[in-house]
Amino acid sequence: MKLTLSLLSLKSLLNEISLLVADMVSKKKLDMVLEIAEDLPDIEADDLKVKEIIYNLISNAVKFTPEGGKVGMRAKKMGSEVEIVVWDTGVGIAIENMEKIFEGFFRVDTPYSRVTEGTGLGLSLSRKFR
Repeated sequence: MKLTLSLLSLKSLLNEISLLVADMVSKKKLDMVLEIAEDLPDIEADDLKVKEIIYNLISNAVKFTPEGGKVGMRAKKMGSEVEIVVWDTGVGIAIENMEKIFEGFFRVDTPYSRVTEGTGLGLSLSRKFR
């Protein structure tokens, strides 16, 4: 995999991604919570790949959270590292499916997942970028 590294402002990137999903969040009447630390450093990374990973995670959170729920992103500096957490109040994932969700084309079969669109590739691709 070829990486194109540049200096990224994580604060700007996370805010940009929140704007990309804002329409989906609004349509489902979800509450979007952003907790982005002020001291979040810039990082050297591949801009497109980082965006794709975080977008995949937050769009899944939106997709699988019932109307009226909450989704969010939290980012903070932890020593020399940065922790980014994407969370939701959605249906959750059974323990037996935790590893399977990273397999290409796998989708957890629930009544709720049957009415959502998707190929089952987002998490698989995101894991390969790490």
